[in-house]
Amino acid sequence: MWSIACIGQERHRQVSGPYETDMHHGFAEQLLSMAKDLMVFSGMVKYKLPPKVYEALARAGADIGAY
Repeated sequence: MWSIACIGQERHRQVSGPYETDMHHGFAEQLLSMAKDLMVFSGMVKYKLPPKVYEALARAGADIGAY
């Protein structure tokens, strides 16, 4: 959960910073890919997680794509 939240915050910082370069946008896309990979991993272990934890992860993952 913390990893996804941190990735989301860093991605938001990259796309809303004062410098809008291709490097920042590329890094933001890499962060989005990382978040998606974490969501896939959590999907693989979702049956071992309590449903509320998986729902919170899904919401956090959806929020990352909104930036």
